[in-house]
Amino acid sequence: MTTSRGIPILTYHSVTDHPVDALRRWNVTPAHFRDHIAYLTDAGYTSFTIAEYARLLQSAEPTLPERAVVITFDDGFADFRDSALPILLDHGVAATLFVSTAYVGRTSGWLGPDNLSAFLGWDDLVAIDRAGVEIGSHSHRHVALDELARTEARQEIERSRELLTAHLGHTVTSFAYPFGYHDAAVKQLVAAADFLDACAVKNTLSGVGDDRFAIGRILVEDDPDVDGLRQVITSAPSMRLHERPATRVWRQVRRTRSRLRPAAADDRITA
Repeated sequence: MTTSRGIPILTYHSVTDHPVDALRRWNVTPAHFRDHIAYLTDAGYTSFTIAEYARLLQSAEPTLPERAVVITFDDGFADFRDSALPILLDHGVAATLFVSTAYVGRTSGWLGPDNLSAFLGWDDLVAIDRAGVEIGSHSHRHVALDELARTEARQEIERSRELLTAHLGHTVTSFAYPFGYHDAAVKQLVAAADFLDACAVKNTLSGVGDDRFAIGRILVEDDPDVDGLRQVITSAPSMRLHERPATRVWRQVRRTRSRLRPAAADDRITA
């Protein structure tokens, strides 16, 4: 059947009992994450990867179950392997993990020297991929792509895809914009790099008619329990098809600030 309900696409980051301070807002404890997945399963939600969901959106007559959900993870923290993956596999729930490739096997450099959190290694990602989790790109260095010159943004997008393809042994088709930041030019670059879909952060439900290169997602914040997650899903507004004026203003502020900031040595594109 084709559901008339909006589709919650949930975005997690870290699942641990001991998050670094910079990730505390975006962290969920393993106990709460297990409760989330059990609730979604018991409530009859059918799970999809982002690639599967995007293909359904593109079909001539999109058909989705009455209750559908997409679980995504951003960044590529090592606690995904240790805490989230076993829970997903135990419940047979599909998921997509978006990885910033510059930090694979290293730590989260963009969070600052006092908030380093371990990243998955390439061997981990290969094993996770083989376990059935979709691996997607979260750019190379996790920078705001809409603040960069077009050439540099293209490098960020293409380098991540090249590395993931080389290590996983197959192409990746899904992309997630760091911080959710994007504009029309960035969307074009992602499509030109042969990605088939891309995720934004709109804190709205998705659904038939959503933009395949700006799929709306909902951030899971402040470690909600099951009642909190249910509230997140039921209170989220319907999908937003157009960018809000405030978003465009904020982008201009960030671009201006970026131009005034001196370039750091570690801002270069590296392997």
